[in-house]
Amino acid sequence: MPCKRMTLHCVGDDDGAASALLSVAEAGMTPQVGAAPAAGLALGFTPGAQDCLLVIDVQNDFMDSPPGALPVPGGADILPLVNALVAQFACVVYTQDWHPAGHSSFASQHAGKAPYDEVQTAYGAQTLWPDHCVQGSAGARLHAELAVPERAHVLRKGFRPGPSNSTLSSLTYHLDGQLPVGSRTKQVFKLS
Repeated sequence: MPCKRMTLHCVGDDDGAASALLSVAEAGMTPQVGAAPAAGLALGFTPGAQDCLLVIDVQNDFMDSPPGALPVPGGADILPLVNALVAQFACVVYTQDWHPAGHSSFASQHAGKAPYDEVQTAYGAQTLWPDHCVQGSAGARLHAELAVPERAHVLRKGFRPGPSNSTLSSLTYHLDGQLPVGSRTKQVFKLS
């Protein structure tokens, strides 16, 4: 049974749209089977209707094989484990960095700066990154070997060109309310 409902409270943007939660279809994606799941995974609990698996940024630009723009060593090694977890949860939400070209956190947007340099901004220190997970690019896609069921949802973050916190520290989840979603729908959305 899928999650009953989920609330997402966004912090940081004036209109409250720091992120967008979309169905797989609304995200322009198709469900994918992915690589074989790891065998013998024991969670130690049985996920219930109120449990939701968050799969964080398993995108091509963060993979080390083949290397993406911002590779994490061993990134692809987690795919069988994640796929085994996905199979056990009725509610699955994938986060996806979804930056516009020219995002303010990209080093390419700061003259004389290189990736991993730090700059001071109105909201504090900002690490500058290589251009990565640009909207619609191959690097922004979820990895092809990641299981993505039709029932899943995609939470896109960091999609504004200016300063925005694209990490989950800017988001608070509550599994007992309602969810206002992305800029296209402007309606209350319930996971069901």
